[in-house]
Order: sequence, then structure tokens, then C-alpha cells
Amino acid sequence: MQTLPSSRKTAICRGCTLVELLVVLGVFLALGAAAYVGTQRFMENSRKAKALAQLRDFQVGMSLFEADYRKPPIPQTKRDSGWDTVYGDP
Repeated sequence: MQTLPSSRKTAICRGCTLVELLVVLGVFLALGAAAYVGTQRFMENSRKAKALAQLRDFQVGMSLFEADYRKPPIPQTKRDSGWDTVYGDP
């Protein structure tokens, strides 16, 4: 009759060593850093695109004002002297 091997000899090691866990953690950190740099670049490009769109909208609004009222929002005489609607007279 055969004897059954002890459970200690037949048990499969299912855990991970500390080195393996550190390697996986390092890989995740490297991927996370690369993704962070990429998203920052995309966010900066989106900010630039948004600013350009706002400037175009402002230009269209100024054009529509001049078309509706047949004059610019700030008269030429005051524009040349540096007057504006935000800060008033220079």
C-alpha cells in the first residue's frame, strides 16, 4: 500500500514574493507617470483651443454689434487715446 504524501510537499505555492510585488508596483507607477504626462499635454492643448474659440466668439460678437448699431462699441477717437470700457478714461 502506498502512503499519501504529506500536504506540505504537494501544496502549490500560491503567494507572491516581495520582489514580484515590488516589480509589479514599479510597472504600475511607470505607466501611471506616463499617463499623467500625456493627460497634462492634452489638457494644455484643450485650454489653448478653448481660449482661441473664446477669442473667435468675441470677434464675432464685436462684428455683430457693429452690424446692428452701425458703429464700433468704442468710438475711434476714444480708441486712439487708450480709453476702454473696462477701466474707463486713461
